Amino acid sequence: MRPNLFLSEAGVATVAGTSFGAIGEGYVRFSYANSTENILEALDRIAKVL
Repeated sequence: MRPNLFLSEAGVATVAGTSFGAIGEGYVRFSYANSTENILEALDRIAKVL
């Protein structure tokens, strides 16, 4: 997956899992410090990109 795909295509920011160490290879990180409504909207947007 290309870097910033979710940001450019869905408007959802992510962080590479490797930002938290080698064990994060192959993962992305999301912040869930938001409302449930906004999180569900972000997940819908990401699903459309995938």
